[in-house]
Amino acid sequence: MRCDATGFADRTGEQGFSLLEMMVVLVILATVAALAVPTLRRGGRDKDPEAVAYELQSVFLKARTNAISRGTVETMNLDMEKREVSYAVARQTVAIPNNLTPLLLIGQELIAADGTATLLFFPDGGSSGARIVLADRRNNTAGVVVPWLTGVPTMLKDR
Repeated sequence: MRCDATGFADRTGEQGFSLLEMMVVLVILATVAALAVPTLRRGGRDKDPEAVAYELQSVFLKARTNAISRGTVETMNLDMEKREVSYAVARQTVAIPNNLTPLLLIGQELIAADGTATLLFFPDGGSSGARIVLADRRNNTAGVVVPWLTGVPTMLKDR
């Protein structure tokens, strides 16, 4: 490579991109962007029932573990109207997306006057028991069952 009087490299032998090459690259980029936009537009709001069920199972398991290790009763708040399940001690909330229909099965004595329900985990490992099933628009369902005797949250899957 030679330098001219100003110290810049002489690039007379090098060529840039042709117009055709640039157009091909732009077409590829536009195609990738067009395919990605619908996914990005959803922004993760339309979640799979199984993914949300795994989140619920994880938070339930954390509450059960804390109840056993601390020797305390741990409380989960289940608000199907607000579409959220929260564990205040761990500052964790699982939001149920609008594309999923939740069904909660829990003892009547655990439902407050405002419609919110409470799931309890006891120091002996047991719980007050609950079952949450989530269904999407294509009738794919998943959920979590928390038996009262063992308190171990277990996934329910039906595809």
